[in-house]
Amino acid sequence: MRKRICPRPYFPFAALVCFLTVSLCPSLAGPPPLEVMLVLDNSGSMKKNDPNAIMPDVVRRFAGHLSADSRLGIVIFGKGAGLVLPLTEVNRPDFSPLLEKSLANIDYGSLLTDTPAGVERALYELRQKSRPVARRIIVLFTDGIVDVGNTEKGLERERWLRSNLAPNAQQLGIKIFGIAFTEDADFQLMQSVAQSTGGEYFRILRASDIEGLFNQIGGKLGQGFSGETNALSLPAKRKAQPSAESAQSVSRLLLLAGVGFVFLLGIVRMLVRRRKGVSTPIKEEIPVPGPKPSILHPPEPIRPAEMELHAPPSRPQETTLEPVATIIPQPAPPKPVPLPEPAIEPPPPLPGPRMCQKHPAWKATEFCPECASYKCKNCMTEKNGRTICADCAKKLQHR
Repeated sequence: MRKRICPRPYFPFAALVCFLTVSLCPSLAGPPPLEVMLVLDNSGSMKKNDPNAIMPDVVRRFAGHLSADSRLGIVIFGKGAGLVLPLTEVNRPDFSPLLEKSLANIDYGSLLTDTPAGVERALYELRQKSRPVARRIIVLFTDGIVDVGNTEKGLERERWLRSNLAPNAQQLGIKIFGIAFTEDADFQLMQSVAQSTGGEYFRILRASDIEGLFNQIGGKLGQGFSGETNALSLPAKRKAQPSAESAQSVSRLLLLAGVGFVFLLGIVRMLVRRRKGVSTPIKEEIPVPGPKPSILHPPEPIRPAEMELHAPPSRPQETTLEPVATIIPQPAPPKPVPLPEPAIEPPPPLPGPRMCQKHPAWKATEFCPECASYKCKNCMTEKNGRTICADCAKKLQHR
């Protein structure tokens, strides 16, 4: 008879393949694509602050610097908010006409400035249509404060932007880059929204600085934004030359294909050897020198007559009483006594109706636990899950 033995496992080979796969996969994946929504102010004050209407040209050049796998969308806001360009791939053949059609809607003709409506429309577009692996960015540009024609409603929509829209963007991983244009812009609102979402806040005073600021924001976006224009600015019939990055990607793909081929070859070889099997002959017995052991014969059976003669006399069985163990019940352990919970001290009471130092028209009804002082609702913001004043949030940011 022959015995079948399984082949040895390829532990070194498997370890090598795992190492190469783990080291090559992140480099082959590359940086995540970029999804950018531009939220632009279309109110009438922009006609005064941007008299030469350079915003459409800035947007064209900004789109031209985006990488080929990026997508761009545009929302303009005034009395309301409108999506003039949905999220669109910048490498589409018809992207340039679509962009020009959307920029034609920027006329600075609205009398109001509903900034929260523009942010909400951009958030909805990214939540519904963006790719899961993409980096999602909102660039918010405005030159004024929230103005919907009613002071009370304007403050309510401003609180909606701070308390609902900004935390929603943070949960979705969407960063908001806020730009306050001119001294009349609500820079406190832009700073609060940008910092709460992980973005950045910018402030410019002249229209000539708009293009440089957009280039600065593009530099902070990383590999999704390059200093050279993409295929959007090239002629349609011109063929793009292969870049060093594409050649490097091809070499990585060839290397990964080679590793996969070697791995597949090892699996086939292992299956073939397991199917055929590796047989080994049965070991033969080797004779041991010396005298052979004697053969033991079984004893002869005893006949019934002899069993009766040699049987021992029977004795009466003795009954012995075994002691019964008594079980003593153990007392139940005492129940733990709950400790009283420490009382939480409330904030110090407000001594009386006091007005905010920064906003004298508002009452100081909100308590900041960081500086232990009372502020108005406009001074409060969210920082690391706590409601503190904007001054304390700025100090914590610089630590």
